[in-house]
Amino acid sequence: PKGVLITHQNVTRLFYNEASLFDFSEKDVWSMFHSYNFDFSVWEMYGALLFGGKLVVVPKTHTKDPELFGNLLVS
Repeated sequence: PKGVLITHQNVTRLFYNEASLFDFSEKDVWSMFHSYNFDFSVWEMYGALLFGGKLVVVPKTHTKDPELFGNLLVS
């Protein structure tokens, strides 16, 4: 539930246990497509931060327009 104080051990466990499946590295570029209030955003934000990758925050206008989003991915 929102507002519950928990440690980040589960976040780090998630990434370090799955790292060998995905081969994360500092060369990765992650897109933060979801709102930071949504639980999946943890995967998007911390994936980049824990492995030294680049995090691109996708503007809301781009999330609703496939052409704009596609152009962002190409650039």
